Amino acid sequence: KEPRHAVLEADKLLDFVLKKRGYEGTLGEKLKKAGREFSSIDDVWSAHKLRNRVAHEMGFEVSEQEARKALSAIKQALWDLGAKNL
Repeated sequence: KEPRHAVLEADKLLDFVLKKRGYEGTLGEKLKKAGREFSSIDDVWSAHKLRNRVAHEMGFEVSEQEARKALSAIKQALWDLGAKNL
């Protein structure tokens, strides 16, 4: 998959897991409420901000390095939330 698609899908997965854990609102609101659950909330926010740029800025391209960093942060966030088999 291309990096931009991977970032979008990973962000959706994080949103889904947070919803299943009982958090409500936009993903940004869920992250604010769940912040203490993450080992690095700053990395999770950076990944989500990258997703927002991909989704909303025309022609924005994600480098493989940026995508890897974001995906790593989201994977850790999912691990922190108890989704261990990823």
